[in-house]
Amino acid sequence: MNRELTAKEKAIVELAVLGLTNKEIAKELGHPEQVIKNYLKVVYDKLGVDNRVRLILHYYARPIAEWNHARRHSNPSPKVDPVHVDSRG
Repeated sequence: MNRELTAKEKAIVELAVLGLTNKEIAKELGHPEQVIKNYLKVVYDKLGVDNRVRLILHYYARPIAEWNHARRHSNPSPKVDPVHVDSRG
């Protein structure tokens, strides 16, 4: 399977990160909700995540523009532990 995200997959990820539900993403992109769910399953597999929260953490750990570049160079995403994030900057 090709591990690079398509333009459609990236658009769905960006809308999911903005907090849209699958139903809202479907309406925005003009697809049935089940199509969006199918796209998200493929995205989860490509990125090695298993739910929307981990997808969002992955998104913020590495900008979407870098995902395909990093995958080609086998550079793993940094591990993000939201419980131990230092918010003091």
